[in-house]
Amino acid sequence: MPSLNRFEASSDPSVRRGIIILVVVLLLLAGFFLWYNNRSGSLEKPLDSSGNPKEGVLSSIFNFSNKTDADEQTIKNDSDGDGLSDEDEKTARTDSQKIDSDGDGLSDREELKVYKTDALKADSDGDGISDGTEIRERTNPLDKTPGAPWPPRPSSL
Repeated sequence: MPSLNRFEASSDPSVRRGIIILVVVLLLLAGFFLWYNNRSGSLEKPLDSSGNPKEGVLSSIFNFSNKTDADEQTIKNDSDGDGLSDEDEKTARTDSQKIDSDGDGLSDREELKVYKTDALKADSDGDGISDGTEIRERTNPLDKTPGAPWPPRPSSL
């Protein structure tokens, strides 16, 4: 009678290597998603319908958060959900009921905190092109020179 060749996964080295590789890949993938979800940068997180920053999938599952109590307070006192408190909007004389007071395509917070443009003027440098358009086209919204690059080149170079 012929002997049956029984396959035992635990004794086959190629199966063990395959499982190890799978586990390593899954760990790397999980690490990438954690990094991607919690990375910081100048781009703002998109806002949900209530004006709060949207959290990523892993943050919603594991409740990761880099928010401080001051951040939470700012969000609570932010009527229009642009990331700028009503008090800061009052100081800057922007409209606390509009995300983009001057209608140039940049939120009041982006103008005041990120790009340092005038949140009350759609065209901060007066060159006839709105600040939002200049940022999207990667030209400088603070320089009238046609085609001035954004971000500006550091003077040390």
